[in-house]
Amino acid sequence: MHISNTPSSSPDRSISRRNALFRIGAGISASITTTGSFVHNLFAQPPMNPPTAAPATQESHEHGDMEELRNELWAKEEEKYQNLRALKEKSPHQVFSAEELERAFSGEGDIVIACMDEGIELPEGQFKVAIAGSGVLCSKEDVAAFLQKVREKFPERKITVTYHEGCGACAAACKPPMHPEELGKETAQEEMKQLGLEGEPARIGFDENNFVCMNRPEVLHPARAIYVDCEGTFNRTALTNIPAGFDLSAAFFPNLKELVSEVRLAINIAKGEHGMGKERFEKQKLLIALIGNPNAKFTQEVKEALTDVLKENKGIAEQIEFVYA
Repeated sequence: MHISNTPSSSPDRSISRRNALFRIGAGISASITTTGSFVHNLFAQPPMNPPTAAPATQESHEHGDMEELRNELWAKEEEKYQNLRALKEKSPHQVFSAEELERAFSGEGDIVIACMDEGIELPEGQFKVAIAGSGVLCSKEDVAAFLQKVREKFPERKITVTYHEGCGACAAACKPPMHPEELGKETAQEEMKQLGLEGEPARIGFDENNFVCMNRPEVLHPARAIYVDCEGTFNRTALTNIPAGFDLSAAFFPNLKELVSEVRLAINIAKGEHGMGKERFEKQKLLIALIGNPNAKFTQEVKEALTDVLKENKGIAEQIEFVYA
């Protein structure tokens, strides 16, 4: 499936017009579980030029528009959501065509190391290897282990390392006076050095003048799922009839602790003020799709590791198995 790197690949024009009302340059705010030196806190990415406070009437108007945008995207994704949830009772072959499944699990294409952000959807011929902020929340040792696993899995593939506009993970890790996007770029540059790559990392943003154009509204994460890939070959965007969701390439993660932390982060984004919100997920749960052979040792370890996260979010999130064989 080819995804155009132009504004037309984003949600429809009415949504794009509303984005202009909310162009605040801010990243997500999410509760992040400590990993290494990170602490439990709320983080928000500052805009390059902080805006002046909006009048109360404007804030009320913007809140109303945000709710309208959420409602519109929720309805738009409903059929796709039901397709994914059907896997609780049906096999993938009963929901998707053989051609779609083969394409989605081929693992083919040039490797693109990118954030888990659901708005990062790559065109045909590219394969996303996903971790929050392209690895910005990990220690240098863990990043090195992650990159080594990617190299071992895809020894002959071309690799591109990216960073993106409005990255909440970078906002979480960033310390003033550095701007989060600068940290994202710096992190990507360091990873390129570790991989022996020359040149500059690729920037992903909310317009066509980037490596890829983000396929979501700038101020909202419409994700209704989290895709935890235990095989390292799943390409979400190859399946056009499943909902937008955060991507986590679990097969390459340095350890389960980091994976659990990032699943927790994704849940917090989805149920938070920059996501669809907790109330919606209390009615239709956020789906955590565990992708891989359920009998494989690693898949079983991931499933067990996510037990506490599911207990913490009982009532708003549920796990489903996405098995392709």
